Amino acid sequence: MASKYDFLEVDSETLKNALGFCADIEVHLSGDDETNMCVNETKSALLAYALYVQALNNKDVGKQASALLQKASMSQLSLEACGWILTALGLSRNKNNNEVKGLIDHVKSKVVETGAYAHFTTSYHDDGMSVMLHSNSRTDAILLEALLVNEASSPLCVKLAKGLQSQRRAGKWNSTQENCFVLSALNRFFVLYENEEPNFTADVWMGGKWIMSHTCLGRSIETKQVKVPMVALLSETSSEGMTKLVLQKRGEGRLYFRIGLEYTPRFLQQRAVSYGFSISRTYEGVRSPLHAVYDANTQTWELAAGEKVRVTLSLGTTCVRHHVALVDYLPAGCEPINPVLRGIIGSGEGKFSMLRGMCAFLGGSCEYT
Repeated sequence: MASKYDFLEVDSETLKNALGFCADIEVHLSGDDETNMCVNETKSALLAYALYVQALNNKDVGKQASALLQKASMSQLSLEACGWILTALGLSRNKNNNEVKGLIDHVKSKVVETGAYAHFTTSYHDDGMSVMLHSNSRTDAILLEALLVNEASSPLCVKLAKGLQSQRRAGKWNSTQENCFVLSALNRFFVLYENEEPNFTADVWMGGKWIMSHTCLGRSIETKQVKVPMVALLSETSSEGMTKLVLQKRGEGRLYFRIGLEYTPRFLQQRAVSYGFSISRTYEGVRSPLHAVYDANTQTWELAAGEKVRVTLSLGTTCVRHHVALVDYLPAGCEPINPVLRGIIGSGEGKFSMLRGMCAFLGGSCEYT
């Protein structure tokens, strides 16, 4: 259902009928045999959505939203329902701040965050009846809009917006449902966060040294990048091992920036670490197990010269990631075998064929996407 926006014209009679249906949603649900079979979670989501639509069209439904929240405990509400109730409460003239805070805290306890993105995962336990359309991207958009209405300064807003933008494929999302809710949320995000056209100058200092300056005039996707050598970074490090980095913005508009660090460890024998990804690899002799032997004492592999070795690479992640490429460098003395090419030793159908179409063979390494 479309709400009224400046850029979208909705027939007044159609909108009037739709709002009347939403106002009497409980009557319609109680008289529908199919929805009577729905679980409480689905019914609560339908009621919350009806309140959300009315709230977007300047109807004060704060009391009804509070009543629904009290009737259905937070554990029985889907994340989408929580978002719709939050928006209805936030747009009410007499909202209950304690209810809003409690619901926001509940939503934040369900979020999965990375350094740049945030996302939610949802489902409806309707036993395959498919009563409710839903997706993770739609849920992210609904909760982004709810946070923008009630807590626009939350750092989650920027992370959710960036996460939604990264989920696009060919400029759009996976369905009409996702497109509608995401565009609605990003429109509200743009109005709140990008209401001032950029007209500023940004400067960066490291320690006591000036690093860069850049002037932004108007909206643009242009980026300015500067690389600082590690020697310069270490020269500005204090006795406590800290380096002071100062960013200054003079003028109007929003400044987006990213700070990254690339380094080479002094000691190459490093312990395994996990920052959201886990990678493991094993080697297996194709003709004989003795052609690839692991020495637990030295934590090294011994590979037989001139023999074929199968590499099993496993990549795990704890949350949603986008645009990931994994480059697997082979041990010294090894070279990759491309099973796609005829006449290559090891070509033919087998485990190698699973890599076709998703593996690029580079000099001394394989890249998986």
